Parts: sequence; C-alpha cells; structure tokens
Amino acid sequence: MRKIFSILFLVFISFLLQFFIFNILGKQCTPHFLLLLLVFITLVLGIRYGLLTGFLSGFLLDSYSVDLFGLNTFSMIACAYLIVFLHKYIFRSGSRPAIVCLTFLVLLFDVIIKSFFHVLWGTFQWQEIFRYVVIPQVGLTLLLSTFIFRGFRQCESRVVV
Repeated sequence: MRKIFSILFLVFISFLLQFFIFNILGKQCTPHFLLLLLVFITLVLGIRYGLLTGFLSGFLLDSYSVDLFGLNTFSMIACAYLIVFLHKYIFRSGSRPAIVCLTFLVLLFDVIIKSFFHVLWGTFQWQEIFRYVVIPQVGLTLLLSTFIFRGFRQCESRVVV
C-alpha cells in the first residue's frame, strides 16, 4: 500500500512539474516527466506498478487536455507494456545508454500512437507534430532523462521499501 501512495505522490508531483513548465515556457520546451516516471517505475517495480503509473498519469493528462479523452491513458498503458517487452527481450542491461535508448523508443512509440489516432479523427498536422513534439519534447526529455532518473532513484530509495 505504501508503494501505491508513493506512486500516486510521484505521479502528482511529476504532473505538476510538467504542467508548470508548460505554462511558463510554452509547449516547445516541455519535457515529458510523466513518461520518464513511467519508464522508471516499470523498470524498477515491474509491470503492475507500471500499469498503475500509466493509468494515473494518462488520466491526469486526459483531465487537463483538450485532446481526445482516453488517448493519453491508452498511450501510457501501451508504453508500459512496450517498456516491459523492450526490457525483457532487447535491453537487458541497466546502463545509462540502454535506458536512454529505451526512453527514446518509448517516446517515439507515444508520438506514433497519438499521431495514429489523430489521423483517424482527421486532426493530424505533420508540421506541428514535428516542430512542437518530435524535436523539442523528445530531445529535451532525452537530455534530462539521466538527471531525472537519478532523482527518481534517490526518491525511490527513501520512499519505497
């Protein structure tokens, strides 16, 4: 039960951090902290807690998004399954380059899922996706991923037993 409350707290703090950075700097300079938390929780605690993290973070993102409701929740849960698959069959080591590469693939998968649903609903624009999501958000998230994972690891060692 303590792990669940810890995950709930980390999801809420990550969401607030992502939300405030979005409001201060705009959508071009917003790293995806919730996806980084999802990668970390899934790698450290396993798929059950990863699915919980994906559901909670996706639901929070859907609650404050004008996008299709449920898209972020579906995307985060699918990313949790992808993390387990990639960690089990491709990236077995826990080195930093492997984690950064795993994070890149999960971010790319997240963009592909959301783009696919936008194509289905006819609201897809290549220029905006590439200019506002692929280059700045993925690049900034990858740049900050090692520092964020170090902070999550310190927080996890104190909170989760």
